[in-house]
Amino acid sequence: MTYTDMLDRTPSRMRADQTLLLDLIAVLTANKAGLRRWSVMRAMRQRAEKANREVTPKFEDDVERAFRKFCEGDAVRSGNANPATALFFRPKEKAGEVWAIYPEKAEAWLNGASEAA
Repeated sequence: MTYTDMLDRTPSRMRADQTLLLDLIAVLTANKAGLRRWSVMRAMRQRAEKANREVTPKFEDDVERAFRKFCEGDAVRSGNANPATALFFRPKEKAGEVWAIYPEKAEAWLNGASEAA
């Protein structure tokens, strides 16, 4: 069974969350220094529109939830992922709300996700 087959067999909500996560990984991987939240949302909307996916009124909330679920936690934002498995982080040296990715962890996660399927 391929990773795509696995996505096709999950409920539509889980599939939508997975798609958001994969898009978020793609957007942040293309910008290794990180992006401001606003720029991430713009890029995510563009990806969704190009793929003819619906951009719901809660789109930004869903994107942020996906980011936080896999973001290295800090005292202020209370990310859910522990440092060993976190895919995303907020660079401390950058001012403002900047989101970034651990590219090697994201690649390992993607490979693990496709191998588990």
